[in-house]
Amino acid sequence: MGWEWHLIEEEKAMRALRKVVDTTLVRLKAPGLDEMEAIRLMEQTRHWVIKVFPDKLRAYDIIYKPRFENIYYGDKSRHERREA
Repeated sequence: MGWEWHLIEEEKAMRALRKVVDTTLVRLKAPGLDEMEAIRLMEQTRHWVIKVFPDKLRAYDIIYKPRFENIYYGDKSRHERREA
């Protein structure tokens, strides 16, 4: 039963990860979110991922960081507003 418990716990952690990532993506798309808030949000999410999945820092940096940055900075009109 030990391995079954481990799989159940890992599945719970993966569901939580999806929820945290989805919430972060929604918040990064929010109008009026300034750059410092966006950076803080991405860092908070990164710390959560590392806490729950300590061996996944590289995966975070390869998968989630670019995705978050693309969502926030990829909106050209938001970028132009920040520079104005």
